[in-house]
Amino acid sequence: MPERYPAARENALRETIHTGPIMKFSDPQFVSSKIFLIYERHVMVRKSLFTLEEKFEGAFLAPEILPIPDEAPAEIPRGIFRSKHGYSNLSISQIRSELTTNYDSSFNKDFNKCFDYMIKKSNLFDRFLSVVAVSQVGLGCSINFRLPSLDDDEKVLAEKLERKLLSGLMCEGGLYDLRLSLARVVRDKLFLNTNLNNYRKYSSSKPIISQNPRLCDLTLDEFGLEFSIELNDKYGYNKGDKSCSISDLEDFINTIKSEIEKVKGKILGGISGDK
Repeated sequence: MPERYPAARENALRETIHTGPIMKFSDPQFVSSKIFLIYERHVMVRKSLFTLEEKFEGAFLAPEILPIPDEAPAEIPRGIFRSKHGYSNLSISQIRSELTTNYDSSFNKDFNKCFDYMIKKSNLFDRFLSVVAVSQVGLGCSINFRLPSLDDDEKVLAEKLERKLLSGLMCEGGLYDLRLSLARVVRDKLFLNTNLNNYRKYSSSKPIISQNPRLCDLTLDEFGLEFSIELNDKYGYNKGDKSCSISDLEDFINTIKSEIEKVKGKILGGISGDK
């Protein structure tokens, strides 16, 4: 059987002193990123959209203004800016502005390129604040990345995950899915949230007619681990501290970069306690 990721195998495998199985993955893939700004409710934020279009200087297409009444729930977006190629969206509501970007194959293998893009686009929030007089209460950013598995069978991956990440008291075998959510405090003012789960990507050679297709009728193209890492200043806000500024986003991103290396170091390699 040919290898599913032959080019990445040599770089992905690591020698360890363990005699047990090894967590084997291909090169990590950067999937998406998000930068968000939270503020006190600004009822008239919709009126700023066309001024923002000028301030953004061609970074987005003309805004899509949504017909939402001012008295509707504050979290519903009032306008959305979309990038020319469709990879980035800036959603603006009365209490939150959020820039979301999905990365394609020309970006997602080069993490530094993706992080540089995030830093470059963060200046959009400076422009937003220069136009919209809001009282800022929160700032954060997050990234999603994947580690496609090099195992031939997803059941093998599930078994390794159970033994790698769960204590002996919780390992009972037969694991199908795993989802972990961790929150830590950084520098006594930031929350660092890490979420981990396994994922599967399916495809079909024929048009899917059923609303509920069976997995046995689909092709499993890829499976592995997916991570979401977020850094925000909510911990400091809850203590009464002032919200971080947009200029802090580069430090946020560098902290996430360091956390990614820690996560990869903990996941890759041998599994102790092999029977």
